[in-house]
Amino acid sequence: MYLEKGITMDKRQTKRIKVRHLARLDGKLVVVNDASEEGIQISSNYMPSKRGIIIALEILGKTVSLRGIIKWVKRMRSANNANQLGVIIKNPPPEYKQWVITRDVDL
Repeated sequence: MYLEKGITMDKRQTKRIKVRHLARLDGKLVVVNDASEEGIQISSNYMPSKRGIIIALEILGKTVSLRGIIKWVKRMRSANNANQLGVIIKNPPPEYKQWVITRDVDL
């Protein structure tokens, strides 16, 4: 496959920021590995039964609920490794967008 100069394979419209942040998915602890204004990638030993999910993310002492849709899943074969989930965030709250922007500046 050939790509024109300046075109990448990443489908995100906004910059992806590497983070390591704990969150909750259906009450289960998950790790946010990277984030953008439009989506996040999480690691979890727990696999939700539905594509539509709510992730509780603590930002500056306040819990922010992110409604999202699971876009892709990378299942790990070993029981010791967590599954990777790509999630599109629907109508991200302003606190979440500000958190992503702030994380980008910190890096």
